[in-house]
Amino acid sequence: MEKDKYKIIHDELGIKNCKSYDLQVSYATTISMKELAKLFENTIKYDIMFEKKKEGIISMAKSSKIKELLKNEDSVLVFDVDGVLAVSEFGEYTHYALIDEDWDASCKAGKIYYSEDKVSPKMQEFLKQKDMSRIYVVTASWTSIEGEAKKDFVNKYYDIPRENVFYIERDKNKLDTLNKIKENYPKLEDYKLIMIDDTCSVLNQIMENSHFSTAHISSFLDI
Repeated sequence: MEKDKYKIIHDELGIKNCKSYDLQVSYATTISMKELAKLFENTIKYDIMFEKKKEGIISMAKSSKIKELLKNEDSVLVFDVDGVLAVSEFGEYTHYALIDEDWDASCKAGKIYYSEDKVSPKMQEFLKQKDMSRIYVVTASWTSIEGEAKKDFVNKYYDIPRENVFYIERDKNKLDTLNKIKENYPKLEDYKLIMIDDTCSVLNQIMENSHFSTAHISSFLDI
């Protein structure tokens, strides 16, 4: 095993040009296959993706159908609020201004956060063309005050039904809510339910753990 210290990685797991490991000989030769596979689960997935399928990935990016899907009248669209339906322009020269302790008071007052000046005219125009019964909002909110402020905001300025707005404690729970929304459309193909968000980690989690579609807010720049 000494002369073939990476034989397990190269031969057993099929990664010929692995660039993501730096193991001691003793560790590489004593770890079990099960433990090793778990250790390199993400590394293997992305190494294979980028080392063996580069051309396919580039081709997919060029032929993206996400804008077509966003415009499809059969699609069910699920929006985030902050940075998506509410523009993040809170400071005079910054995207954010208040400390967290002032957040609830501002939401309750309805004068600083989630007021008319935070509406996106582009998103407003896009949604005017939609069947609002197929438009939803799923957004993380620290408190019920914030959640209700968001619900009022999207209902007043985008006409999104209040019953279609869900606020949750953490972004990682968005997928659970998407699954619940999908139950309302049993015949809808999964890919026609689309999460629109400005946070890539949120979109990645949904992409990797479901068959739902994901769209970054930047897709709306030239839609």
